[in-house]
Amino acid sequence: LTPVQVLARVDVVQGVGKEFQFKLPGRADMVLVVPLDPSNRTGLITFHKQDRNSFVHTLNTPSGFRRKLNAIGILVTDESIRLGKEVELAV
Repeated sequence: LTPVQVLARVDVVQGVGKEFQFKLPGRADMVLVVPLDPSNRTGLITFHKQDRNSFVHTLNTPSGFRRKLNAIGILVTDESIRLGKEVELAV
């Protein structure tokens, strides 16, 4: 299931933000990020395993969401979720 499908299945729809998609250098998997609050403090991080067409989901707490994304080169602030300088946005 895609991130949005997972959240819908467990009736988490209120507060769900836009889904962001990133392709990181040196990684085969697309990274999908769905913030669950308007300040981007928590959310669902999903790795799309394209070789198997499967998804690996990680639901994160406020203490882990930004830390995990920053560790892989995705910068998160209250206002935005964006790539680090060396990373290109997936279309």
